[in-house]
Amino acid sequence: MPFKRGYALIFLLLLMASCSNGEKKRAFAELDDILARKTLIESEFDARLDSMRLSLQGMSGNSQRWEGAYSLFEAYLPYSLDSAVIYAEMLERLASNSSQQVASKCAKVKVLCAQRQYAEAESLLNGIDTVSLDDRELYNYYDAYQQFCASILNEHSLSDERREGYSNMRRTLFERTLGLSCLSEAQTLYTKARLMALDNRTSEAIESLKKACEICGDDVDIPIHSLYAIANAYNALGDRDRYETYLARSAMADISGHHKQYRSLYDLAIALWEDKEFGNAERYIQVALSDAIACNYGTRIVNTSESQHIINSGRNAAERQRFALMLTLIMLALATTFIVLYFLIKGERQKTRLRLLSEQLQESNEELNVQNEEIREQGIIREQYLFRYMTLSAGFVDNVDNYRHDLMQALKDGGQAALTRKLRNPGYSYMQYDSFYQLFDEVFLGIFPDFVDKVNELLPPESRFELRRDGSMPTELRVLAVIRLGMDKSGRIASFLNCSVHTVYAYRTKMRYASLCGADNFENEVKNIGITGNPA
Repeated sequence: MPFKRGYALIFLLLLMASCSNGEKKRAFAELDDILARKTLIESEFDARLDSMRLSLQGMSGNSQRWEGAYSLFEAYLPYSLDSAVIYAEMLERLASNSSQQVASKCAKVKVLCAQRQYAEAESLLNGIDTVSLDDRELYNYYDAYQQFCASILNEHSLSDERREGYSNMRRTLFERTLGLSCLSEAQTLYTKARLMALDNRTSEAIESLKKACEICGDDVDIPIHSLYAIANAYNALGDRDRYETYLARSAMADISGHHKQYRSLYDLAIALWEDKEFGNAERYIQVALSDAIACNYGTRIVNTSESQHIINSGRNAAERQRFALMLTLIMLALATTFIVLYFLIKGERQKTRLRLLSEQLQESNEELNVQNEEIREQGIIREQYLFRYMTLSAGFVDNVDNYRHDLMQALKDGGQAALTRKLRNPGYSYMQYDSFYQLFDEVFLGIFPDFVDKVNELLPPESRFELRRDGSMPTELRVLAVIRLGMDKSGRIASFLNCSVHTVYAYRTKMRYASLCGADNFENEVKNIGITGNPA
C-alpha cells in the first residue's frame, strides 16, 4: 500500500506539471497575440486621450476642469510621464478645495517617484496634514506613500537598514488602509493579500488575489496589480512555471490597460534569460525598454537597459557555444558520412549479389509452387477417384454376387433354357455402365464444378453444352472430361467410355474446329481448366 500511494503521488505531480506547462504555453501564446496587436491598442487609446483633452478644453469652472485634468493625469501616469507632469501641475493650479489639494499633492508625489526625485516626494508627503483628512483622502495619501516606498525599494543602492525601514512602513500603510471605510471588496481583498504575502502566508495571499481579480468590477488597476503580485507569490513558493505564466498574464493586463511603466514583461524577460530562452527574453526586454523610454519612467529605463545588455551578452555567449558545438557536430557528421559511405558501397555490392541470389531463389520457388499446386490437384483427383473406385468396386462385387445368385436360381427354376435366356439378356451390362457414367459425372463435376462453364467459354454459342436433366454430362463433354484428366489417346478414351474410336475422333475434331481459341489450342485450354492462376 505505501508503494501504491507513492506511485499515485508521483502520477499526480506529473499530471499537475503537465497541466501547468500547458497553461504556460497558452499564456505565452496569448501574450504574443497581444504584442502583435500592441500598436493598434495604443492607437485606439491615443484617440481616446485626444477625445478627453478636447472635452477638457470645453469645460468651464475650476472644479469641473480639475476633474477632467485628474482623469487625464490618471490615464497618462502609467502611459506617458511627460504628459502626466503637465496635468499634475494643472491639478495644483485648479485645486479649489482641500480634498482636491490633497489629491493634487499625491499626484505630484507619484510623478516625483517616477522621476526618482525621492527627497522632494518624501518632503511633500510629510507636509500633508493627515489629521483632517477623510477616508477617501487618506486612501489617496496611503496609495501615494505606498508607491513612494515601492519605488525606493526598487533601488539597488538602498542599504539594508533603510530597506527594512521602508518595508515596515509599507506594512503599516497596508494595515491603515484596511481600516478605511471607502474600500471596495476587491480593494480589501487585495490589501489583505499584500499583508498575507508580507507574513509569508503565500498560498492564502494567492487565493485572495485571485478572488479580488474575479470581483474587481470596473477597477482595472486591481487585476493589473494582483496578477503581478500572484506571479511573485508563486515565485516565492518555487513554482517556476506558474511564476512565468502569471508574469505573462500580468504583462497582457499591463498592455491592455495601457500601462507602460510595468515591471511584469521586464521580470519575464529576466526569467526566460535564466532559463536560457534567449530569443523570447531579448524580444520581451526590447518591448519593455521601448515602453519605458516612451513612458520616460526613469527607474524602468535604467533597469531595463542594464538587463538588455546582460541578455544580449548571454545570447552572444550562447551563440558562440552553439557555433562551437555546431562545428564539432559538422566534423563528426563528415567523419560519420565517410564511414557510412564506405559501408554503403560495400553493402551495395553485397545487396547486388543477394538480389541476384534472391531472384534465382524466387524463380525456383515459383516453379516449385506450380509443381506443388499441380501435385496437390492431382492428389485431390486421385483421392476422390480412389474413394469412388473403392465404392464402385465394392458395389460391383455385390452386383456380381447378386447376378450369380440370380443365374443359379434361374438354372434351378427353369433349367438350362432359362439360364441361357438370362445370359443372353444385355440389361445387366448396360446397368453397370450407367452406374459407372453416373458416378464418373458426379465425381468429376464435384472436383471441377465450373468445368462446363469454362468449356462453354471456349466455344461459340451454337456449340455450347448443357447438362442433362439428371445432372449427367453428354458424351462429347465426357470426352473432354477424360482429356482434362490426362487421357488424350482416342483409343483409350473410347475404351474408357465404351464407345467406338471413330466416335471419339469425330467428337474431338468437331469441337476443336468449332472452338474460339483455335483448333491447335483447344484441348490444351481444356487441360488447364481448374489449374491455379489459369484464366480459363
